[in-house]
Amino acid sequence: MKKIVQNSYAYIIKGALNRILYFDADSIVDTLVEVHIAEPPKAHEVLVTTDKFFIVHGLWKGVLETLYSKYLPGFDYVFNWTIEATPYTLLYCELTKEYAPEKEWLSFKEKYVLQDEEIEHNYEKIVTDLGLDKIGLAGGLENLLPKELLPPSRAEQLKLLFRLMNFPPLRELSLFQNYFQARVKKQLEKLSVAFSGIDKTKLLSFGMEEPLHYSYFQVPHEIFKKYRVDGFMADPNLANYKDDLKSIKERAIADAGKFEDQIICPCCGQKQVIKLPEEILEYKYILENNALAREIGLLHLTDYIQHYKQSLSDRFYSFIPELNLVENPDCIILVEGESEEISLPILGFRKRFILSQRKIQVYNSKSKQKLKEDFFSLKAKYPSLKIVCILDDDAVTEKNDIERVIEGHKDQYNLVFIPKGTFEDLFDLPSSIVILNELYPEGDEIVLADFDMAKTFLKNIKSILYTKKKATFDKVAFARRMAFQMDIEKLPPEIQAIFDLVKDFTEPTSFVKSKSRSES
Repeated sequence: MKKIVQNSYAYIIKGALNRILYFDADSIVDTLVEVHIAEPPKAHEVLVTTDKFFIVHGLWKGVLETLYSKYLPGFDYVFNWTIEATPYTLLYCELTKEYAPEKEWLSFKEKYVLQDEEIEHNYEKIVTDLGLDKIGLAGGLENLLPKELLPPSRAEQLKLLFRLMNFPPLRELSLFQNYFQARVKKQLEKLSVAFSGIDKTKLLSFGMEEPLHYSYFQVPHEIFKKYRVDGFMADPNLANYKDDLKSIKERAIADAGKFEDQIICPCCGQKQVIKLPEEILEYKYILENNALAREIGLLHLTDYIQHYKQSLSDRFYSFIPELNLVENPDCIILVEGESEEISLPILGFRKRFILSQRKIQVYNSKSKQKLKEDFFSLKAKYPSLKIVCILDDDAVTEKNDIERVIEGHKDQYNLVFIPKGTFEDLFDLPSSIVILNELYPEGDEIVLADFDMAKTFLKNIKSILYTKKKATFDKVAFARRMAFQMDIEKLPPEIQAIFDLVKDFTEPTSFVKSKSRSES
């Protein structure tokens, strides 16, 4: 397989990581088989899932061996990867389960002429027929996951196993990147003795894309701080790792103060040497023990998912920077403020309706008066542009003026009016209170009784935050966090109406050609 991937390994890695970032991991195996396998024709459609996984497993073996031979020659690397059943991939499958494509599962049941009930009764025979033992997966998920994380039915277990087969060896790739970075850093440190222009405090650093980051850090630091080594040792579910944990604790005590790093002091600007404390070493050694770290991450999967959701909004634009960047949009959503501008692309993304891919852009007019001006200006300048306006409840004049114009032209223009308050009022109050307490942890807890239901959200929150938190409201931070953490199945009807409108506006027609803005 090394010969097959020797010129394409970088594109294979990049393509797989991009698909994960865009919540399209379920297509990775089919794409790789379609690109690399000529016989039989349309192999990605005719081969069974396990056969395709066997082929792709070999491709990933070739990719990893190519990376190590090219960039880490002399490194004693052995490819022992079986499947990526980790806290990150389970988190991914949990967050995307309602959107998981059924094509592969239905194809499998059709080929084997199976119903879900038959899978329950004949599971062992089906597993044998699929040849799971031949690809290192004898026993299916039962040998991979703690009992508490197993789906309740055999059919659901098999369906999840098929989904996990799509993931590349993320942990292996993250380890390679770490080893490569360490070698480059060590080489530069040696060269800095001879070449004084090499500043050791500013040595080359490598960022990790989200799938690699979370596959390396299988135990988030927040979870480690909550339990520490002593807490993990007391957990009966980790009894098999008691010796490992004991050894980690002893090593950390023995090595405390031996590891150093250089930093620049933010106050004085001078270079300083710091010694890594025992706690950091414990965490470091846990992460290096792949089996232990994976087991801890799986046992604390609920905390892991919560941590992921809380931090996702802060990292979002670093890994999908073009979510609302559209050149020559075919459809514009005009909004009054930053809350809508931030939230709508994220909420669309979570609904698997990526606005930018539809050439839809959210444009912040920054006020109700300017929104009306922008509507009339864009309508006159771009006659084929589709426009949807969103207005708060105080924009009655602007609403009436725009509605007079769009009457009879609702195949191109439309308006969504928020009946009470502003965009923030659309979200259910209990969810908003959870977000507020997370954003402002200091001070007294905000509760439902603090709110005067006769007032709008913004009028309430100004006084509540000052009284309880001695803080001012950050609309952007709130909007971003809410967009990521809210139950997407409880999407406010007004926001769903916006997505329905722009989806209809940009849906390709079967017979009548729609004119795009670039053609006008």
